[in-house]
Amino acid sequence: MDTPETLAAALVASGLKAAAGSRVAVQQSAQRIKTEARKNVRQSAPVHNAHAGDAITYDTNYGERFGSPVVEAEIGYDKGKRGGALGNLLEYGGGGDHSPPHRDLGRALDAEEPRFEDAIARIAEHLL
Repeated sequence: MDTPETLAAALVASGLKAAAGSRVAVQQSAQRIKTEARKNVRQSAPVHNAHAGDAITYDTNYGERFGSPVVEAEIGYDKGKRGGALGNLLEYGGGGDHSPPHRDLGRALDAEEPRFEDAIARIAEHLL
């Protein structure tokens, strides 16, 4: 029979495994979103993208917040890179009908959402 101490140790171990698995899932999803968003830019603005797709990057952060592990990624146009300044215009549009939003990042995120959810579900199933 489990004691409170062994149950607590099992829960802590599961939390660490969940954080490690989540780290891999977030990293892989961020890479796929970046790759697909770059492809979307080349398709939605094949002539006038000024290399904006090459400015799409991502950063991942692994740490702790309020005593719990945190795994997160930030994906977007790096304004310091060639073409990065066009990111907002391409993603959100320029107002009116002249330059409608392309949602290159948004579409990549939408496509990745079910894959990410499946990855997290597999991690949770493995922990049970």
